Amino acid sequence: MWTVFTFSVFFVSFIKLANAGAQERRLLEEKLLEYNSNERPVANESSAVVLRLNITLQQIVDLDEKNQVLTTNMWVNLDWSDYSMIWKPEEYNNLTSVRIPPSLLWMPDIMLYNSANPSFYSTYPSNVIVNYDGTMSQIPPGIFKSTCIVDITWFPFDEQNCSFKFGTWSHKKDKIDLQLVGSVEEGIGDLSEFKENGEWQVINFSARREVISWEGDQYVEVSFYLILQRRTIYYFSNLIFPCVLIASMAVFGFTTPAECGEKLTLEITILMSLTFYLQMVSDMQPPTSLNPILGVYFSCVMVTVASSVVVTIAILNYQHRDPSTHEMSRFIRLVFLKWLPWILRMERPGKPNLPLKQMTLKSKIRQLERSDGYPLTLVPDVLDTKEDFLAGAMANMNTPLREELESHKKREERNNQRPESPNKKIGVIERDLMLIRKEVMKLSAKMTEEQDDQQIVSEWRFAAMVMDRLCLVILTSTTLLLSIVVLATVPRVFVF
Repeated sequence: MWTVFTFSVFFVSFIKLANAGAQERRLLEEKLLEYNSNERPVANESSAVVLRLNITLQQIVDLDEKNQVLTTNMWVNLDWSDYSMIWKPEEYNNLTSVRIPPSLLWMPDIMLYNSANPSFYSTYPSNVIVNYDGTMSQIPPGIFKSTCIVDITWFPFDEQNCSFKFGTWSHKKDKIDLQLVGSVEEGIGDLSEFKENGEWQVINFSARREVISWEGDQYVEVSFYLILQRRTIYYFSNLIFPCVLIASMAVFGFTTPAECGEKLTLEITILMSLTFYLQMVSDMQPPTSLNPILGVYFSCVMVTVASSVVVTIAILNYQHRDPSTHEMSRFIRLVFLKWLPWILRMERPGKPNLPLKQMTLKSKIRQLERSDGYPLTLVPDVLDTKEDFLAGAMANMNTPLREELESHKKREERNNQRPESPNKKIGVIERDLMLIRKEVMKLSAKMTEEQDDQQIVSEWRFAAMVMDRLCLVILTSTTLLLSIVVLATVPRVFVF
């Protein structure tokens, strides 16, 4: 049975090495004739195979933040010694090295511990370079998928530390002593063949050898630490700048006149746009309770814009109030007509800011006029009292009523009518004057009421303008403050 197995192995090896020279064929026949690929290549079973390991990073294919998987293209450099593969070059036509398929030789069971690949360890089985002094070298390339705990706190200004843990799967330290190339405990990964990535910048690629204990036995593992720094220009142009621009549009929404009818529509549209960008940030991050700094910034801006929608509704409500439905309280008058206009440096054209006592006095006068039905401020002053009105009308010789009385007397004399008594004539004139006074009082009261209503409507509109200006200042300050805080908090801003 063993003869049949040996013959099969040599038959396969002869097919693969059919293009080899005569001396190389003879060397392989002699060395592989009694070679056992299951035997550790040591002369003494108590000795450990010294295996040197290094990684050549070729390319960062992808870092999936959502699934926390790093995909890289790497070469695994393995070096060890095999006492069974030593020969003298002068005996084989100065042949110093040969290439042998790994299936014919003893191979260390090196694995990537934190692999996320379905096949767990995916490397191409490249040939082993065997030198005449027994040193073996293999550099199998592969696409590695490894787990990487992504910290999204400073996204997109973040820096990630991903590791690759290599070790033997079944051999203890006394069987295989895994070491770093050129060092025992610490080393540096090979970046000589690295291709630059458009999203990530490599900051450091270090290595460390560690001895771990498990169930009383010691195992050796080598960890490579890859520190990546995200390039932020893409996120500035596609996420941050559009968000700041949309937030500034919300600021300009408070400069839009309430009469145009599109004030509330603009604020709601801006809120929906920010919600869309926040959803984009959520799709980029893994499902975790941690919220990145960019998500916090978008959330704060969205809350600010949502507040502006609520305030815009209040502004429109103030804008369309009138005396028939609302009465301005003393507090609103104090805050929106006195204090805030003075703070915001606002003043109605032709109406300077009055002292609070004078504003309160004018309000009380309007209330008294509404309760009495008699205006106290509208001219003429002769309408203030009934006696003054009648006396002025009878005494003033230039009034139209006096002329009317004289013409009436002349008509009576022409008609030879008996003149009435003076008291009776005065009574008729007084009655007519009272009727005229009543009509004049109605017109005066109507004009006063319209003026007061127009004044109250103007005050409500001015209060809406004050609220608009206040929200403009608050929203502008909040947006600038949030942007400055975010830029000042992150560890770095621009990474090209």
